[in-house]
Amino acid sequence: MRNYPSENKSQYHEKLEKLYKELFSFALSLAKNRVDAEYLVQDSIIKCHTKKPEIFSKPYKACYLYIRKVVKNLYLDRINNTQAGVLVSLENNSILDSRSIDQNLIKLETIERFVEFGYVKLTNEQKKYFDLMLQPLNDREIAEKLGKSLITVRVMKTKVREKIKKAVRQRAASFEKIYQGVKNEYNKKTA
Repeated sequence: MRNYPSENKSQYHEKLEKLYKELFSFALSLAKNRVDAEYLVQDSIIKCHTKKPEIFSKPYKACYLYIRKVVKNLYLDRINNTQAGVLVSLENNSILDSRSIDQNLIKLETIERFVEFGYVKLTNEQKKYFDLMLQPLNDREIAEKLGKSLITVRVMKTKVREKIKKAVRQRAASFEKIYQGVKNEYNKKTA
C-alpha cells in the first residue's frame, strides 16, 4: 500500500474498509464460515495490491466487481483443490486470526510485505505460476497459458502456496519474537 492512487491516505483506507466489508459478506455467502471468508478476502486484496494496484484507482464499483471476481475464483480454486485432496482446511492455515475487520485492515499492509518477502524466495518458474494465480484465472486457463497439464498446474500452485505460507509464517514469527521481547522489557520496567 505504498501508493494512494488519486486519493489521500484516509480516503484510500476508507475505500479499502468499505471494500473489505462488502467483499467479506460475499465471501461469507460462498464459504459459509468466517475464517475461510476472511482468508478469501485478504488473499484477494493482497493479490490485487501486489499484481494489479491500478485497480484501486478505478471507480469504487469497478474495483469492487474486479476483486469480487478474484474472491469467487479463489473460492472455486479452493473447492477444486480440496476435491483433488491438495489443500487442507483454510482454518488451519489462516494467516490472520478472527479479529475485527478494522484490526485485519491494519495488518493488511504488514501481510502484503510478508507476501513480497515470500515472493522473492520463489524460483523463476514458481514466480510464473504465482503471477498467474493472482489473475482471475482458473486452473485450466493457467494450464493453457503455460502449456502444462492441469495436474501439473495444481501441484505447482500448491507448492507455491506452501512456500509463500512458510515464508509468511517465518516472518510473522520473527516479528512476534521481537514484539514479545519489547513487551517483556516494558513490563519489567513498569513493574
